Amino acid sequence: MRLAYTAIAWTEGQKDETQIDQSTEVIFTSEGSKTRVRVRAAIHRLGPKAGMAAEGMRYGFTQQQEKLALYLGQKSF
Repeated sequence: MRLAYTAIAWTEGQKDETQIDQSTEVIFTSEGSKTRVRVRAAIHRLGPKAGMAAEGMRYGFTQQQEKLALYLGQKSF
């Protein structure tokens, strides 16, 4: 299964300086009784003051995957 989306993020009042335009693709593949999740993000526009936020995206995506794994581990299907 594949989920793809585009997003625009910025700091309120500083859109031109902090804007990040991105596209993200999340791919789920079955591997036996487990599911592999792969995230690919591409930045298409990066404002001059958005560098630190862009660098933190990998950390943010990793946190999201860890939280999803924890949540799903608590569910019985």
